[in-house]
Amino acid sequence: MPFLRLPSALRRWPGRWLALAGLTACTVARQLPPPPPHESGCAPATLLAEPPGLRRLSVVELAADTALTHQMPPLLLDAANAAGLVPRLRALRRTVPGSAAHQVLAHQLRQQVARLRAVEQQARAELRCEQDRAVALATELQTAAEAHRRHLLLLALGLSLTGLLSFPVLKARTTRAFFAQAPGVICLLVAAGAAGSALLAPVPEASFAHPRNALGDVRHGPAVASALPPTVWAYLTQPASQAPAAPSRQARLRERWRTVGRRLPGSHLSQLLYEQGGLYRPAELRVRAQLLGELAAQVQPLETQLGALAATLAAE
Repeated sequence: MPFLRLPSALRRWPGRWLALAGLTACTVARQLPPPPPHESGCAPATLLAEPPGLRRLSVVELAADTALTHQMPPLLLDAANAAGLVPRLRALRRTVPGSAAHQVLAHQLRQQVARLRAVEQQARAELRCEQDRAVALATELQTAAEAHRRHLLLLALGLSLTGLLSFPVLKARTTRAFFAQAPGVICLLVAAGAAGSALLAPVPEASFAHPRNALGDVRHGPAVASALPPTVWAYLTQPASQAPAAPSRQARLRERWRTVGRRLPGSHLSQLLYEQGGLYRPAELRVRAQLLGELAAQVQPLETQLGALAATLAAE
């Protein structure tokens, strides 16, 4: 078909037109406007405080109390020790069931367990919020990039059809080759720039801050966590079983995350995940969400065991 043949201007000066096509591509190709920074919106307005006077025992001290270890299942005892309630449970066992002292201690313990459950639930809610926030921003970036790419491809298609159809139309209306071919050539060049921009678009990224970073606590292992309450942090850092040499849940997570920086070559993933934030790409945000999910899964049993402890005390 004659109108699909390349115009003579393109055949005569290909080098000049290729240079102009490159310049047009650079003009058309532009990055997506960065979305606004996502500041931390998950930190609770008011952090719940734990009851005063809690004392956590070492594994050796806990194992020495054979009476208590025989009365309570190991998982329940671990949770009670992480909550700092073992000394008060000992005091409760020394009182006579049904006595006034027993009732007072049981009531105090029920209140303390309820408070600790609220603290733990607040911590897990913040972890889930941070996980959802990372997934939401990753989806937003990916959706915006795909919409921008589709827009450019549709623009390239429309301009290509317009340029090709303009050659026979303008040729019938003018005898000068330049005026007959120039509009179509310009449309084809802009279409080439739009298509190249769509195919070579950079990976979108956005600023994502997380001043309270529980992942950093797990990675660095401070004595006092900055983003997790003491009971949750004690549960994660104490041995995961009754054996003194057993690794803690925090140590297991840290070992599992040791190779996380190798998942995305060319990414400063470790610096992003374990510090206070920076420019994230969608894949990096999804890795962050995955690690937060793993951390929340390690905290979940604490809530279950505190609920079981509350049920046990309710029968006292």
